[in-house]
Amino acid sequence: MKKFIFLGFLLFSGFLPLLAETAARTVTFNEIWSLVKKNSPKLRAADFDLKASQVAENRAGNHWFPRVYLDARVFGTNDPALSFMSILEERQIGIADFSPLALNQPLDKLYERGTLGLDFPIFEGGAKQSLADSAHKSREAKELEKEADTTGQYAQLAGSYATLLVLSDEEKNLGKLKLNVEEILKDYKIGSKSNPVGYSGLLGLKNLENRLAGLKTQSQARQNILKSQIGIQTQSLKGDWAPTPGKAKDFLDQVFPSMDKPQDSAFVLAAQADADSLEKMKGMETARLFPKVALFGEGYLNGGDRSTATGYTAGAYLQWDLLNIPNIGADEQAADSWEAAKARAKLLKFKAELDSVQSSESLRALNTNLDLMDDSAKLLEEQTETAKSLFKNGSINALQLVEVLARRADLITNRTQAEMDLVQARAMLAVNSGFKEPSIDLQ
Repeated sequence: MKKFIFLGFLLFSGFLPLLAETAARTVTFNEIWSLVKKNSPKLRAADFDLKASQVAENRAGNHWFPRVYLDARVFGTNDPALSFMSILEERQIGIADFSPLALNQPLDKLYERGTLGLDFPIFEGGAKQSLADSAHKSREAKELEKEADTTGQYAQLAGSYATLLVLSDEEKNLGKLKLNVEEILKDYKIGSKSNPVGYSGLLGLKNLENRLAGLKTQSQARQNILKSQIGIQTQSLKGDWAPTPGKAKDFLDQVFPSMDKPQDSAFVLAAQADADSLEKMKGMETARLFPKVALFGEGYLNGGDRSTATGYTAGAYLQWDLLNIPNIGADEQAADSWEAAKARAKLLKFKAELDSVQSSESLRALNTNLDLMDDSAKLLEEQTETAKSLFKNGSINALQLVEVLARRADLITNRTQAEMDLVQARAMLAVNSGFKEPSIDLQ
């Protein structure tokens, strides 16, 4: 007997790790958000877009630096002009080089030439400065776009986590009600077909039991879908897990702290910064109408079979497109693009303000409705106990009791939907009112 007990203990001990692995573990929102923020392709793309815009801003800001260039080449030729000029740049032209035969039929020769030059713009009509200003605004827009993407993904994830809490609460309430119905069915004694009223009550109770089982299964399926979606976003959260137990409303108060004064959202500010960037580009198009003035210098080293020599050229130049048909209307086009971008930014601002107002009004209505539902739940719970007592002493029939229990089931599902609407409204209000990701640890 002791051997069997010992063997059973060993087998049970072997199953304990497996049971521990399959048990649902609790994962905090902060843990999930850290994983999503680290692995999100959208946020990663936004980060690289920002880095690229920072590089572009730095490049555009260096427009006052001169252009320095180097050109080195080795070539063989019998071209009359190039051969003569190469010998001339060696400073080795002789009388024999002016003979018709030498000029017209030069020999194949190998030459080397190196050139070091500098081009220093003094005035370009403000084109490069306009480009630098535009790049600065574009970088600001990318920063705001990254902030908007972060806020949006945070709000979406917080909404999913809160919805899990809502559905978990619904599953528990449906489970309790289902157990209540099962207890009544267990003690139901008048469900014979020979008693139509009693049999009808039995069918009603069984139908309600099936409905509750279906609702519970549906709630579990919705939870599993949300967990799968969150798991994909984290790229590492696998297995069975559960959110930290609590009320969705308390969680929302934690992840979406109230703001003293709503502000423009990051995506609205990003659109405005994009419009400002296009405004700066107007100056670049206008600059095409002005001349370009610059200093330049160029030195060369030329070598061949006779000698090696150096030379230089330095001075200033002016370039001015007196007539360039494609440039006509470029400034007007830039102005129109700027006005269009301004209008789109204004439209986004109006939409965000409208969504904020709608979310605020919805929140007020939903909070009131949820308070009323909580009062109704208490009343229905008391009514259920009273109805069960009346049913036991025969004052009401089973169908009347089923009606009371069905109202509780309706209230549970209606409250779940109201809470889910509340979650969406809170998330939308946060996104549209200048909310920023909190720096506190979240459960």
